[in-house]
Amino acid sequence: MTQKSIPTFETIVVPLDGSPLAETAIPLAAAIGGKTGARINLVTVVLSHSVPLNEQMDELTRRTLKNAHDELLARFPGVTQTILAGDPPVEIAKHAASIDADLIVMATHGRSGLRKLILGSVADRLLTESSVPVMLFRGKSEGPADLADEAPIKRIIVPVDGTETAAQAVPHALELARLHGATITLAHVREETGNGSGESQVGQLARELSENDFPVTTEILDG
Repeated sequence: MTQKSIPTFETIVVPLDGSPLAETAIPLAAAIGGKTGARINLVTVVLSHSVPLNEQMDELTRRTLKNAHDELLARFPGVTQTILAGDPPVEIAKHAASIDADLIVMATHGRSGLRKLILGSVADRLLTESSVPVMLFRGKSEGPADLADEAPIKRIIVPVDGTETAAQAVPHALELARLHGATITLAHVREETGNGSGESQVGQLARELSENDFPVTTEILDG
């Protein structure tokens, strides 16, 4: 990998919906920002353009979002908060592109009402809509997130399917792994109608990483 191809992480977008589960993305973004000096942008999306934004969020949600912003601001002076209206995955993708973000970090499970807007199925659509890399992880707790700690990044899984598009995720994963001392697992799901290109890609990428003295494991799954 040449120096030119190494990704940078200067601006990170974190979608929030007022729930503790959504906030679990903040320590992960902070861990990346702490290593790279990245600016962090907290983004919340509500549905209607016709109703004032603040009227669409209950007091608990507003207070939660403000607390998350203030707590993160104490450690990252450049942190910003943005409230948008519209279709969440579309608006998040458009906003991230408009500010030249380098990464979107979000949890993948949500709740109901407003708190369902950002998490869960929205993540699937965001992957399709976004031109900015998206880092997904499963939130492990419904309790309040400990925003004071940076979440350690220990293992990164990169799914590959034999396409050039899938391979584009590897440099981003590699740079994150280098920054945090994490390991990378290249994973491919073998389908009955597959042509074997995914397995070949796993082997090729694994050899390239190993030749650069980077620890990598592989997993070939069926299903």
